[in-house]
Amino acid sequence: MVTENLIHKQAVKVIVTDDDLCRSCRKRIGQSVFCRYPNGHLVHYSCFTKDANKTTTGGGSSSNSNSSSNMGK
Repeated sequence: MVTENLIHKQAVKVIVTDDDLCRSCRKRIGQSVFCRYPNGHLVHYSCFTKDANKTTTGGGSSSNSNSSSNMGK
């Protein structure tokens, strides 16, 4: 069942037109490498990796610094 679902999801074709914009930087996708989220939104691969790095490194480090500064007071 899971394998059939995966095959179906991977078989979906995406046609990128001149009007399609990256949801992150708002520039045209054009001939660039892109990622498609499950909700259908398109982003440049470089925007996807930047956003992923912000989520994993930005969120964790800021909460750790807040925790340590609060503990010292």
